[in-house]
Amino acid sequence: FFYAILSWLFYCGTNFKADVEGGWAVCPLWGFEIQMGVFALDSFIDLGLLIMPIPFVWRLQLDLKHKIAVTFVFLIGG
Repeated sequence: FFYAILSWLFYCGTNFKADVEGGWAVCPLWGFEIQMGVFALDSFIDLGLLIMPIPFVWRLQLDLKHKIAVTFVFLIGG
C-alpha cells in the first residue's frame, strides 16, 4: 500500500503538464487507471502476505492465548 502511494507521488518527478484547464499541474505519464491497478495489485499482495502465516501459527502446539497473541503480532506487521 505504501509503495503504491509513494510511487504515485514521486513517479512524475518534474514532468508536469502545466497548461491544464483550472491551473492544476497534471502528470502526463500516468493515467488514473494505471494508478488504481497498481494500488489494487499492491493491496492484494499485502493482504496475502498478512494472511499467509496464520494457518501455520494455528497448527503450532500452543495454547489459545498464545496463538491469538502470535497471530495479532503477524497481523500488525511486526
